Amino acid sequence: MPQSRGDRRGSGTNRKRGCGGPGFERLVDDLCTGHVGAVLCLEASRLSRNGPDWHRLLELCGEVDARVIDLDGVYDPGLPNDRLLLGMKGSISEFELGVLRARMYEAARAKAQRGELRISVPFGYVWHRDYGLGFDPDMRLQETIRLIFARFRELGSARQVLISMIDDDVHFPRPSDGKKMVSFDWVPIRYRNVISILKNPFYAGAYVYGKSEKRTEIVDGRVRKSYGHYKPASEWAVVLNDITKATSDGASTNGTRNCSRPTLMAKPAASSQYGAAIRMRRRRQSR
Repeated sequence: MPQSRGDRRGSGTNRKRGCGGPGFERLVDDLCTGHVGAVLCLEASRLSRNGPDWHRLLELCGEVDARVIDLDGVYDPGLPNDRLLLGMKGSISEFELGVLRARMYEAARAKAQRGELRISVPFGYVWHRDYGLGFDPDMRLQETIRLIFARFRELGSARQVLISMIDDDVHFPRPSDGKKMVSFDWVPIRYRNVISILKNPFYAGAYVYGKSEKRTEIVDGRVRKSYGHYKPASEWAVVLNDITKATSDGASTNGTRNCSRPTLMAKPAASSQYGAAIRMRRRRQSR
């Protein structure tokens, strides 16, 4: 019997984004060609995280006289009562997913407003399970970042900063372990490295959450959502000044330090014990 592997894991996310997924599309194709006589799942609502896809599946099952089977029973979408019950299951499941998503977002936002949400940090900072947020103990990395700000204050142009650092054969770290950012390869510095440092409010001591947003558009009659679109500084969800230790002396290029938002006390500097713990973790992971 054909199996839709793509719907076993992450189906809720795929259905909600309206992308169908390869497993779901293959299931639809098998239904249309008559290769599938029943759709088996641990829970029927696992296929119903998106209303249009769910009702499309029910309609196809009713047309080809296929059954929908879960732990609660066997359903015939061609019968009005079964179709009604399956439709209610789908609607309830979609509503529950929306509620859970809203609660998780509000919980993350509330934690960010306290400066406790461990967001991704740029080069030069690290989160530690016991010591919290602090400077990266790699002195070469810290000196490179401070050098970028020093050159910018002197030259006043990111392009001139890049040219001067290339002339001095300055290298910039590139993560060699994916998103862990524990080990680095030092490569010749590029313009995007300079501008990303100068425009990041984190280096000015600001803790920022909600800098990007998702956008929705209709493509070929289906909903498509894209993420990572940056918003203007005035629309950032949370901005806490002086919550992080500033790497640069003075305001960053985007004026984050001048935001009239709530401020919290700066966290203490990383101790030598903190730096030793980070270095030990890196040595263990490099073995």
